[in-house]
Order: sequence, then structure tokens, then C-alpha cells
Amino acid sequence: MNPRNRIELSDVLADLRHKRGAVSTQLFHYKDAETRELHAFHTDEPHDRAEESTARQEDDNAAAIIHHLTGELRALDIAIRRLENNDTACITCANPIPLERLHAQPEALRCLSCQTKAEA
Repeated sequence: MNPRNRIELSDVLADLRHKRGAVSTQLFHYKDAETRELHAFHTDEPHDRAEESTARQEDDNAAAIIHHLTGELRALDIAIRRLENNDTACITCANPIPLERLHAQPEALRCLSCQTKAEA
């Protein structure tokens, strides 16, 4: 890998680490808020059915967001490990993923051509 590409790759890696930090912070806040709300709901006065239904819906929404953020965190961890090992190969065709694509979509596992085919 030439020095310019190595610098660009380290920029992409820095962006990924920054994004991972932001996602990790979001995940922490959602989990913390969900725990506090759950505790408050169960220690408050008795609730009517409408309140219970709303609380269940909010719990479901929070669980979906936590699930999404956890998946995003996993994808970012995989991308970070790959780039730390200078692995920019497409998982489908094994050709290098262009740095332009990695700048735009740092967690990309496929080159644009293979990703387009995979989504078809």
C-alpha cells in the first residue's frame, strides 16, 4: 500500500473510531434510560391499562433501538478490525474496496459492484 493510501486509510479508521464512540454513547444512554424508566414504572403507583400499554410500546421501541445500535456497533467493530489489519478486500470478489467508497461508507464489506449485485 502506498503512503498516500495508508494515510487515507488511517483517516477512514479515525472516522470509524469516532463513529463507534458516538454509537456506543447512544447505546449507553438508551440502556440507562430504559433501566431508569422501567424502575420508575414499577415503583410508582398502580397504573391503568392505557399507561401500561403505552409503557409496553415505549419498552418495545427502546428495545428495537438498542438492538439496532448493538448491530451497528458490531458492524463498526468488524470494520475497525479489518482496517487495522489493512484488509480492504471485498468479501465477495476479493478485489480492494476503493478508498473513495470506504470514505463514504467506512463499514463497507463489499465493493460497489458486488454490493449492488447483493442487493438486487
